[in-house]
Amino acid sequence: MAGLWRVGLTGGIGSGKSSVASILRERGAFVIDADAIVHQLEARGRPGWRALREEFGWPVLTTSGDLMRRKLGRRIFLDPGVRRRVDDLIHPLVRGQLYDMLEQWEGAGGRLAVIDIPLLVENGWDVEVNEMWVVYVTREQQRRRIMARDGLSRDDAERRIAAQLPLAAKLTRAHRVINNTGSYGQLKREVEAVWLDGLDSAQADGG
Repeated sequence: MAGLWRVGLTGGIGSGKSSVASILRERGAFVIDADAIVHQLEARGRPGWRALREEFGWPVLTTSGDLMRRKLGRRIFLDPGVRRRVDDLIHPLVRGQLYDMLEQWEGAGGRLAVIDIPLLVENGWDVEVNEMWVVYVTREQQRRRIMARDGLSRDDAERRIAAQLPLAAKLTRAHRVINNTGSYGQLKREVEAVWLDGLDSAQADGG
């Protein structure tokens, strides 16, 4: 994939990364959503689902056999040991599918791909991208958005924020920062500028 300019899009939980990815798609970007891949892999009968069923048994499944994602998610955030077990099972599957999608895009003549990965740094993908774009919000905004989106208490929201690498640490590694502390219109202008810069970088890399 040497000829494909790879951008890693990340941020803290509740930072609005999905909104940024949506705006990029509107601009014609090829965006790979790692969370969507995880959901596909964990659907009943798929490889991720089979791995989790074998590891944790029926307590993480409904009576019809579907994965209880919220229940497993609570265990992951409360128990680092459970998190490691799940990561060891799911991450290699996600990585393999990501590579396949990137190779297909490059084979089709694609020059730039955006990989939307919440735990880009934590999972070691930062060393596999040409640029890292980080979506920034304040911690208070993170907390409010998580509480409203997921119906969580303040303490639960704080635990989920604390389970990730601090956003400040990601900002120190960012090639470009997308500020999402303002309005949606301001965010669109931020993304537009970053997208055009990214295209320039991809073009320059391609000679």
